[in-house]
Amino acid sequence: MITPDECLSPHLTMAQRDHYRLEWRQPYLTLERVRPVTWTCFCRATVYELYEGGGRAFLRRTVQLDGSPETRETSLMSISKARAIWTALLSGRKPSPNAPRASVEYASPTAMPRTST
Repeated sequence: MITPDECLSPHLTMAQRDHYRLEWRQPYLTLERVRPVTWTCFCRATVYELYEGGGRAFLRRTVQLDGSPETRETSLMSISKARAIWTALLSGRKPSPNAPRASVEYASPTAMPRTST
């Protein structure tokens, strides 16, 4: 068990009134080479990661359930958009007006994932 004072990675704050909502989808192979560049602390049941590769990026949410984790991802976007959304996700707010806007429907970090059709 990790105590909060032992955590090295950031934690999310509560979503603010003006937060955006991210659309979470089933993971799919989109980029051949991708790597996580930053992530939230693994001491929480839900972990968020920012992945980049090939000039594109996406966010991944993993809910660590008993037995098997449940993973969802955003759609691909530019690295600058993904970084702006990552910063907003950590702060619980929407990206600043000067930040690039993402072309996804936004959902709060705790929103239920979208079902596949």
